[in-house]
Amino acid sequence: MEIYTTSVFAVLFAALVDTFLDFKYQLYWYFEKDIVWKWLVVLFGASLP
Repeated sequence: MEIYTTSVFAVLFAALVDTFLDFKYQLYWYFEKDIVWKWLVVLFGASLP
């Protein structure tokens, strides 16, 4: 039970810290709101010309 409690705390604390850093300081600048079509090509394994 102790391992479960510690794991849940770690996941919730990480989500809280990530949310705070994202909204307060905009530290996650590498996430964009639009779809980055070039990364979809890389993700599915096609090569760029």
